[in-house]
Amino acid sequence: MTTELRHSDGRQIPLERQVFLLLSLLVKNGERITTQDEIITQIWHDAPISDAAIASRIRSARAAISDSGLLQYAIETIRGRGFRFKLTVTTKADVSLVAGIPANEGAAPSIAVLPFQAFGEMNQAKVFAPALAHELIVSLSLTKWLTVIARASSFQLFGLASAQHVSEQFDVSYVLSGTVEINGSNLVVSPILTAATTGEVIWAERYSGPIDEIFRIKAHVTNSVVSAVEIQVPRHQASQARRQEIDSLDAWGFFHLGLNHIYRFTKEDNALSAQYFKEALARAPNFARAHAGLSFVSFQRAFSGFGSDRAAAAQDALRAAEKAMEQSPDDPFSNFVLGRSYWILQDLDMAAHYLDQAVTLNPNYAQGHYSLGLVQALNGAVDHVDRRADLAARLSPLDPLLYGMYGMKAWVRINRCEWAEAAHWADLSARTPGAHFLIDMLAAMAHQANGNTKDGVKFAMRARDRRPDASLENFFTAFPLPQGPARNAASAALAKLGF
Repeated sequence: MTTELRHSDGRQIPLERQVFLLLSLLVKNGERITTQDEIITQIWHDAPISDAAIASRIRSARAAISDSGLLQYAIETIRGRGFRFKLTVTTKADVSLVAGIPANEGAAPSIAVLPFQAFGEMNQAKVFAPALAHELIVSLSLTKWLTVIARASSFQLFGLASAQHVSEQFDVSYVLSGTVEINGSNLVVSPILTAATTGEVIWAERYSGPIDEIFRIKAHVTNSVVSAVEIQVPRHQASQARRQEIDSLDAWGFFHLGLNHIYRFTKEDNALSAQYFKEALARAPNFARAHAGLSFVSFQRAFSGFGSDRAAAAQDALRAAEKAMEQSPDDPFSNFVLGRSYWILQDLDMAAHYLDQAVTLNPNYAQGHYSLGLVQALNGAVDHVDRRADLAARLSPLDPLLYGMYGMKAWVRINRCEWAEAAHWADLSARTPGAHFLIDMLAAMAHQANGNTKDGVKFAMRARDRRPDASLENFFTAFPLPQGPARNAASAALAKLGF
């Protein structure tokens, strides 16, 4: 993973991120001595880093600016104390970083997938272990937001290499390693996701099954690991960002703070999320993911009615999504938010088109499958939607939109006017963490249509407690069910409940 050091004549010099950070720290401190302890704190967040690792980065920093340990015309070694930057530094008012390094979004999260360690019946395990790791590299690369070290590099190390060693070798944020054990007819896979600079295990799991289902197990492990990375890495990044001074965050830091609030589905969190995405764009105006994040929060404003002008919020969602697509048309997230923008504008055909592109770009994109299935269900489809809901839940069983995946199964039954089954899935959706007042209305409507007025009233009251202005207009703006028997029954049920 590299950034760019720009020469005064415009030439760009490739530079590893840790070297860039070290050079920036030295330039910032200028004549003040920068100690090794300060370097370890600022660059490696107090991880146990060897003197040799620091010396290696100092050599690279010197080489980048045509200095050396012999010359020391720019970076001076103060023996036993640290280092000092000797040159005079000037900054321009329109440049956010020193030393001629252009402003950009900063460092995207990065990961190295190591070859899994094989145990047990070695012939089979030694074949399966690298095949699984290779599959994970390919699948993680499809996410687009994550920098994945190529197999040709990461497979030079072994699964038991320390996170610190991997961080020093590849300058990555995360390491995915694990073990594969085959004994008799049983296969056990144990992946581990580690924060590279600290060695902290942020996720681990154990999967087992009969050896004759090896391909099913490989697919299940791959889907589960990709889902865990999609959820756990942003959470960890947000946690790291919260521990830093706000002025020191780069665009990616602000993006992950925004992402951390986006799934809480409250007006206050939605506004805070928008603020963080705007801070990211202030630092990197062409940052596609931050534009996509702004589209997401504008969608939420329109979908949940977090404001008086839904139409304006829907147009804001569309404009921000289009900007994300301009910058990164092959990012599944850009296509996802554009599809959802058309959903809230009630153009379900265009919504389905872009959501289909999102899952084509990344077949493991659980939220893409969920949203595509829901749009198809709202458009009256019933075939294959159930399977898409099951796939989304299987790909991401801890997803913050899991409630919607269950709700999608309810909509399939609503289209068929199968009210008992619709009530079952709508009830489950409303009881799943993250569900909002519109899902309470869905459960109330399904129960009422099924003749269960008691539960209908209960969920209707919960919806009004959360949103006193909950109404038929709210509901059908968010869920544009086409005219027909299902919509007529839904309208009648909600009207009986006082909406």
